[in-house]
Amino acid sequence: MHELPWVAQLAYLRAIRPHLNYSTGRVGESRKISRRSIIEELTVPGVRGRHSQAQEEPTPKAIRCALDTLVEAGLLKRLGDAETLIFELPMAARASLRAQDEGPDEGPDEGPDEGPTNRQSNHAHMAHDGPYEGPYEGRDEGPTSVKEKRRSTANAVLVAAKADDAPERLRCPTQQILSAYHELLPELPPMRSFPEQSAKMLRSRVREDRARLTVDWWRNFFRYVRRCPHLMGASQSGWQADLMWLVRPTNFAKVVNGNYDANKQRFAA
Repeated sequence: MHELPWVAQLAYLRAIRPHLNYSTGRVGESRKISRRSIIEELTVPGVRGRHSQAQEEPTPKAIRCALDTLVEAGLLKRLGDAETLIFELPMAARASLRAQDEGPDEGPDEGPDEGPTNRQSNHAHMAHDGPYEGPYEGRDEGPTSVKEKRRSTANAVLVAAKADDAPERLRCPTQQILSAYHELLPELPPMRSFPEQSAKMLRSRVREDRARLTVDWWRNFFRYVRRCPHLMGASQSGWQADLMWLVRPTNFAKVVNGNYDANKQRFAA
């Protein structure tokens, strides 16, 4: 992929691949995508102090060329006509099948129980063959080891695998925010899974403003989203936002700045 044009790479990584249905290996069936949604995902808003303060966004023609490039490269396979954006992702589908054949993901640097992991061996060697006293391996944590804890959550529905390192007062109430999203926006796609990358983005949005540490702030935000017809699926393409889309920095900034509000009013908690 590294030899493809930037627009094609970004379209695949930011606007198409995150919406992959792993059970079918396809994108665009259960949750529609459109060229407009891809453009919005790749748009960079104008920021004062940058070399250019104007908003930067790809043109519809550039998106068409990017999709054609991805098809020619074998990353996408069209399942409809040129106007129907339904694709199979052959390479992503094969990767997911290999992962299923190899068993559940046990986390980074963790293999079968036939011996110490590479990371454990390396640390033991660095410590003159003594036990590793780092934050994970080699430290007594009671009857349940960290490795066992990770395995017990490998198939969790809502994934926020890594605990916040911040003090308690700054921790993101991820599960409560997810519950509020499902309660107040039942028309939008449900978060049956919430990847760690999206959880990190949500934590970043929370830590940008201490007011966002409260669930009430997010409940008001979700009520505001309901006032935005485009985000709720009123466009001709039927595209809808979801929580993973809403917490991405560019999208979040455009929403709170009133870009999608029917009256173009900024969000005020």
